[in-house]
Amino acid sequence: MPGYFLKRFIDIVLSAILLVMASPLLLLGLLLAMIDGHGNPLFLQRRLGLNGKEFTIYKFRTMQTPSLHAPPVDIKPDAPGLTPIGRFMRKTALDEWPQLFNILKGDMSLIGPRPYAIRHGQRYAHIDPRYYERYRVRPGLACIVEVTGLHYLTETRQHFRSRIKCDLYYVNHVSLGLDAKIFYKTARYVLKRVISELSGVKRNPARAQVKARPPRVLHPKMANIL
Repeated sequence: MPGYFLKRFIDIVLSAILLVMASPLLLLGLLLAMIDGHGNPLFLQRRLGLNGKEFTIYKFRTMQTPSLHAPPVDIKPDAPGLTPIGRFMRKTALDEWPQLFNILKGDMSLIGPRPYAIRHGQRYAHIDPRYYERYRVRPGLACIVEVTGLHYLTETRQHFRSRIKCDLYYVNHVSLGLDAKIFYKTARYVLKRVISELSGVKRNPARAQVKARPPRVLHPKMANIL
């Protein structure tokens, strides 16, 4: 794959830099998770990585108890079962920062398809048999699905297919330029969420509803995949 080693080199350098810069945030997240008092402050779960190899993903715990029967979708920031502190960490993406260690270890990349729980794979594969093609690249901390507004759209099978199509587009068109665009848009999106949460500004529910849209902003050809 063109640029494979350069992409991995960038992952190592940036994740190391971000770990140093974000160490206060990591300590804050650990402290908040410990204050919550719901067991281990870290949430550890087996996920599928590059070429289907299993690895343990690291996150800060945000839910009262591990849900073994949770639906195979992204948990929304206002979902039942989230602790008050966990809800804050979800809204600000603070719970995701421990995955920088996964990136440094080589389990993940900064950019790539999100690694879903192993038990959810069969459901996704039933909806779209091409699901496992996502694992031709390392899973990522940030992904194309999030910047296209599809990560919270799970009401229909078509929503799931659209998410998989976005991931497959990334797999087939991966490049440093595309990674840079996804990284920038993800950083801007998260920063807006953090500012909104810290300022106490409540978003208009009508405007807060995420809408699926052809992600033309990333690549002209992507307008045809949804």
